[in-house]
Amino acid sequence: MLKPDFTKVSELFYNELQESAKGEKTQLLFVKTYLPQKPIITAGTIQVVVLGGTNYDFAVVEIRENGEKTILLREKGKLPTLNSAEAFTSLLDMHLTTKVDGIALNLGFPLSYFKGEKGQPDGTFIKAIKAHSLHGLLGHKIGEIVLDRYIRKHTAYATVSVANDAVCLAQDDAGLILGTGLNIGIKGEDENGVYVINLEAGNANAYETNQELESIDKQSVNPGIHRFEKLVSGYYLPLHFNLLAKKNAIEVRVTKAEELAELASTNSETAGELARELFDRSAKYVAAQIAGLYTFKDSPEKFVVTAEGSLFHYGYKYQKTLQQGLIELGISNESVTFHTMKDSSLYGALRLLM
Repeated sequence: MLKPDFTKVSELFYNELQESAKGEKTQLLFVKTYLPQKPIITAGTIQVVVLGGTNYDFAVVEIRENGEKTILLREKGKLPTLNSAEAFTSLLDMHLTTKVDGIALNLGFPLSYFKGEKGQPDGTFIKAIKAHSLHGLLGHKIGEIVLDRYIRKHTAYATVSVANDAVCLAQDDAGLILGTGLNIGIKGEDENGVYVINLEAGNANAYETNQELESIDKQSVNPGIHRFEKLVSGYYLPLHFNLLAKKNAIEVRVTKAEELAELASTNSETAGELARELFDRSAKYVAAQIAGLYTFKDSPEKFVVTAEGSLFHYGYKYQKTLQQGLIELGISNESVTFHTMKDSSLYGALRLLM
């Protein structure tokens, strides 16, 4: 497996960020979303809905006047394929079972944004990702759909706020989501308040293609879109392994990233070596994006990235390789650090109403 030129990838990503910031059309979404200038809910209960690429997390959180938060109820599970409006509304009907003051949605999907009636971010689905076609949902206002289902069930009103995972996660200088998919958000502030720029970094145009990527992209539900994500993320790494294994007469096959990580950890033969090479390539591609982002932010003395996701946490030697990739690109681990926190997806979503 040929080693990409990660220095070139980093430079290309930096250039793409520069062009996006000037308003030029690039592969990056580069959408700026403002967080509420003042708390919309200072005390009460908030239903948090987290929908990633693979899993869901519904939680009811009590907020006290002193800011203390307590999780009252929580339900986690595997996200059904969102291939219709009915699939989405059925999921909501099943889990929006408690009367609350507000509902905050953290969605791992590309969104376009607008402000709700109380200044909270709201959005619409704009493109399909991975196995989720979002048929019947694209272009529809998510907050309206959620509020309609809530009112039908409870005959009551709740303030609804919606943002994607990058917006919710970027609690430091940037937020990195690296699990089933890949995304990056950049936090900033101007005269209009605190904002987060959702890059949809999985759609970046800075990468070197290969036969496996072309095959995976062609057979995906969204060919031509999110090709960088299809090169590095947990959903797609097993597909790369299986294609390369077949090409190299390796009999082993995997179905998910956890199996690939186990193979990389325990297999000393050709299959294990291939698995390790894929994790190494993925982590160094992501390091190239972080390096490009660090340069775009004028190379500050300290740059903190809030990070979450199964691949980041459990990929074979992933964090160590990511940090080594930054060093190879001339950035010390003292300059760029990664911050993780328990339930970051859940507590990040609360920021949409607090």
